[in-house]
Amino acid sequence: AKASDGSVTAIHVVPQPEDHGTLTEHARIKESRTDAVAMLSEAAELGARLGVLVATEVTVAAHPEAEIVEKANSGDFDLLVMGSATRPLSNRAFFGHRVTYLIENAEIPILIVNLPDQEFPGPSAPADD
Repeated sequence: AKASDGSVTAIHVVPQPEDHGTLTEHARIKESRTDAVAMLSEAAELGARLGVLVATEVTVAAHPEAEIVEKANSGDFDLLVMGSATRPLSNRAFFGHRVTYLIENAEIPILIVNLPDQEFPGPSAPADD
């Protein structure tokens, strides 16, 4: 972006659960938004250190992939960059349904970056009451 005098927009879409009317879900969405703002602030700080303007945007949507595609296809962007993790058994990139949706529906090029050493926890144990 710096070489072409461009800018970056870092977007995080918080998934809105289907039962989003409950108080528990409101609290979970609020916490997710707070975490997303912190994460995108780090991206903006990195951009500033590199001399690149990074605008940030956090939104909530029932279908995050559709929200991202709508934004990508708005005509305001030239490239969609997203991270993907490798699975420990195959050590190959794993594209789930959301990434596949983006690949199939975005009208701009997509660059998928392998995220280093992501942890994939097993099924979580039930909480003790």
